[in-house]
Amino acid sequence: HVTKTRAQFNRLDSLPVYDRSLVNYKKYNNRIVHAGVKYSMAIQATRGCPYRCFYCDVYKTTLHHFRRSVDSVFEEVKMIADLGVKRIEFIDDIFNVKKKDFVDFFNRVKKENLNLSFFFPTALKGDLLDTVSLHNIINQILPDEIYNYADQDHVGWSYQIPTYSMSTTALSVINILEILKYTKKKIKYFQPISSNIFGLTKNKKQNEKTLINPNSIYAIGKATALMACKMYSKNYGIFACGAIFFNHESPRRSEEYVTKKIVKQSVEI
Repeated sequence: HVTKTRAQFNRLDSLPVYDRSLVNYKKYNNRIVHAGVKYSMAIQATRGCPYRCFYCDVYKTTLHHFRRSVDSVFEEVKMIADLGVKRIEFIDDIFNVKKKDFVDFFNRVKKENLNLSFFFPTALKGDLLDTVSLHNIINQILPDEIYNYADQDHVGWSYQIPTYSMSTTALSVINILEILKYTKKKIKYFQPISSNIFGLTKNKKQNEKTLINPNSIYAIGKATALMACKMYSKNYGIFACGAIFFNHESPRRSEEYVTKKIVKQSVEI
């Protein structure tokens, strides 16, 4: 029997909220942990995705993007908080795509003094070049640590879009460090660096003391990010650290990457 394709459900606010009081979340979390965080409950605010990322299959199974209203999401969060739960996980990574709803929701949480911790294990959509939004979210949340894994991460593309590549890979880091310089709280910052910063090195092995010799716009951006972290750490006392990454692979890599090309050719042989 083959199930026929059905139209994607779009009236999310009409869906009933299940009775979470039937679950002893403390006993439940002794066995199952959400994204490494214990004693939490999960919630979903959206279905589908407005993006068409090549590495994700969500858009193939849910063609349209629908959202619950701020009222609907807030009421469920409040019900969870009334049970004594202090940590809530949003399992959708596009919760903040509609910025107005995102801001309205957290303003209500703040106004009601719910004293909750929210985490987004699949991350949130954002724009590194939107300095105002970066400033607002860092100062509103005041996290203990920031891990910045976002940039324009394809070396080949950086030759085609050099200004954009440099801005997202280097200038955005300086913007974040400038924000951290003036925050009321000392926030620790982690910045990934690429081995591309060594470029045309003749050394067979590299370490932190190897001469930086970038050979692409992407590498120049990463080298700038590294030196910016060192400068802000030395001059302003910001806790900024990083790690120099070499090949880090994933089955989701597209075929533009050399390792994917090698594997594909090997299989065909």
